Amino acid sequence: MISGLRKNFIKTPLGKYIFIGYYGTHIYNRRFLQLTGADFYQKALAFGQQCSCLLLDIDRFKNINDTYGHNVGDTVLQVVAKILGSSVRQADLLVRYGGEEFVVLATCTHARQGEELAQRIRQAVAAYSFVHEGHSLAVTVSIGVATSGAHGSELQ
Repeated sequence: MISGLRKNFIKTPLGKYIFIGYYGTHIYNRRFLQLTGADFYQKALAFGQQCSCLLLDIDRFKNINDTYGHNVGDTVLQVVAKILGSSVRQADLLVRYGGEEFVVLATCTHARQGEELAQRIRQAVAAYSFVHEGHSLAVTVSIGVATSGAHGSELQ
């Protein structure tokens, strides 16, 4: 995960700095995934490891923003990001893909392990007590899982 403003930018080979992290959630953004995701995946395959990709979406997030305001929506994003950060390993790649969507690339993870990780995340988010001005918010997530084949030639 990103800590500090300096780590929110990287320098491209052409000397241009690009933003790669979200301030509120302190995790990498889609741009970072686009720049490093393929290399991350290829390194896993080079070592003969399977890799699972989890795509997570916060359910009814627009309704949270519309009902309680964007500040509450931002808080939900931050809490979900923290839950994700504590659910994945340091070697895994966690990014905010956009809006209320997140991606996890988990190395050394076969299909069942990817599904188990998704279930742990789903349960942790659902168990968290989101409260705003005395109102309990039911926050849930939907997660899709794809896993590379044994030699990376196919996804399961």
